[in-house]
Amino acid sequence: MHWQKRLSFGKLQHMNSNIIPNTDIQLLSLFPKDIAAHYSRALPEHASLLPAEADCTHNMIKKRLLEFTHGRYCAHQAMQQLNLPMTAIPKGPDRAPVWPNNICGSISHSGGHAAAVIAYRSVITGIGLDIESAETLSPEVAKMICRPEEQSTYIINEHAKLLFSIKEAVYKCIYPLVNCFVDFQEMEIVLHEQDASFSAQSHSENFDASLVDKLQGRYYKNSELIVSSAWISQSH
Repeated sequence: MHWQKRLSFGKLQHMNSNIIPNTDIQLLSLFPKDIAAHYSRALPEHASLLPAEADCTHNMIKKRLLEFTHGRYCAHQAMQQLNLPMTAIPKGPDRAPVWPNNICGSISHSGGHAAAVIAYRSVITGIGLDIESAETLSPEVAKMICRPEEQSTYIINEHAKLLFSIKEAVYKCIYPLVNCFVDFQEMEIVLHEQDASFSAQSHSENFDASLVDKLQGRYYKNSELIVSSAWISQSH
């Protein structure tokens, strides 16, 4: 879950575009109101980076450059929905996006698709988005992702990839607030399958666990796709 060292199991297969939520409205359904979102099935030919963003790409291989450009394109489109000026979103030393001071946001991409969500910090304290293919994780990897409580509660062969995606979204949400490494084993997820939501509990000693108690989240899952959302509202 760490930006520099975290595992990356979900980007191994291209996804069938027919099973992707194909409108911003569908993506927004995973978040509370006052969120702007943009989902893109393919990188538009006209998409380009702003100079401060391009400065971050000099050592990127082509695949990573396309993903980076696609993610920033989605973020720019979401910013336009909030009537914000076109602003660069470079990456920091930890590889996390650097958002304007009054904005929090999250970017995700998988299998040629990309999405971004943003909100004003006056409304949302933190926000996270993750997109994964729904391919099953190996038992060895699943044990790295899932805490003992999760392994005893859920059918790991069916739920491990969902828990992975949710923990990624949670990490993206809280990392700008805690600015420290969070291991998969330090976060426990409780699924509420009746409404496709979840709650999280921190087992980390590196930050105040009450922050995670304020977090809310939802997920979308079918046979080929998982999309997870997490956010902390200012109202908490």
